[in-house]
Amino acid sequence: MSALWVEKSTDHFVVSHPGRRAEGSLLIDEPYVTLDEVGLRLREVVAPLVSRYGVDVAAELIALRAAPAEQRLPGLLRLSEAGAPWDVLSHEVCESLGRGGDDSAILAEFEQPAMAMPNQLMSPDPATPSPVVLDAWLRLHEQGFCFGPHQYSTLTFLRMHDVETLAEGRPDLLTRARSAAAELGLRWPPRGPQPGRRDLPR
Repeated sequence: MSALWVEKSTDHFVVSHPGRRAEGSLLIDEPYVTLDEVGLRLREVVAPLVSRYGVDVAAELIALRAAPAEQRLPGLLRLSEAGAPWDVLSHEVCESLGRGGDDSAILAEFEQPAMAMPNQLMSPDPATPSPVVLDAWLRLHEQGFCFGPHQYSTLTFLRMHDVETLAEGRPDLLTRARSAAAELGLRWPPRGPQPGRRDLPR
């Protein structure tokens, strides 16, 4: 917990890593913080995260969430080095894509973890991705990202997966997927024969 700082705003609390310490912020283990409103709120919010993932991963997750888009890649690298579980890293990679950062660099480092985020509700098999992955690949398309010849493109994604099932309960994703399919010249639904594992782009 000594790696985390808290800053109280008028209506919320901001938790950050020491490297992003704001003037007037307090270290959680400073004695006069431990029983005040800030300290208690910090423990309430952060304790479950620390309990589940440990201090290092929790601190990096908090720092990553506070980082602007252009600084997400260093945060993702630190999160990976901190030993974040595969699904946590995959989720954060997907949440970083198509947000205005260096998507090419993020994909160069983390394309496999991003695509390997399974949809636990449908299947634990990475071949059945989470809606978070669909959302990320739609954002990349909407931002006009140019995929390389061997990259897993939005076109490939839409052809490979049952998008209507993936977007179930998310009408926003379905609308965006239909729009992307139309722009890419795909009939709806765009799903074709599903390739085997060894056919996935590397």
